Amino acid sequence: MPASSVCPMRPTWVRQLEAYWVVDGLPDLLVGGVFLTVTGWQTLEVLYLSPPPLARFAFVAFVFFTVLGGRWLLQRLKWRLTYPRTGYLRPALPPRQRRILGLLVTGLGGLLVVAALSQIGFPPLLPGLLSVFLTTAMLWLGWRYARPRYGLYAVAAFLGGVCSVVSLAHARGVAFLWLADGNAVFLSTGFAALLGGGVTLRVYLHRHPLPRSVSDE
Repeated sequence: MPASSVCPMRPTWVRQLEAYWVVDGLPDLLVGGVFLTVTGWQTLEVLYLSPPPLARFAFVAFVFFTVLGGRWLLQRLKWRLTYPRTGYLRPALPPRQRRILGLLVTGLGGLLVVAALSQIGFPPLLPGLLSVFLTTAMLWLGWRYARPRYGLYAVAAFLGGVCSVVSLAHARGVAFLWLADGNAVFLSTGFAALLGGGVTLRVYLHRHPLPRSVSDE
């Protein structure tokens, strides 16, 4: 096959453009914060055993806000921290209707999967499946953006799943319920993402100080 006919699946410049979205670590901080919030929320539910209906509604509203409003929040943070330092860059996006439909389908699908797994009578399935999903997702993100730190997040998600599955065989009572909800996976992955995002943001801010004209305003 002629060398001229061989082209990379993902050109370097495309990967660099896409990686600009995560170069500052802000998405990692958002993901880590969300995962730790979910862990705290579900821990309170386990301790209370029967949370009031309002608490469940608030949790569902939080999930929808995260899915639908996460990008909006990130853009606001980037306008404040990232774009004044290294410029504005917006990758090509699908049509707005398709994006909204995709977000709705993703949010509803995630809620349905979690609800189904919590009702089928085999709670130990949840942390294992959650660990596999997050490990795969983090590895894919690391490949897409060429960022090794996502490999560390994948390791954290995998270890959280292994610890959950092993511990569930001996856990009882509140500990069993806490592990069965996937909290160990959320906790390990969220802490790793929060730590990695914080270090990345600190390095980014150090390497890219605000221009004098901007900092003097």
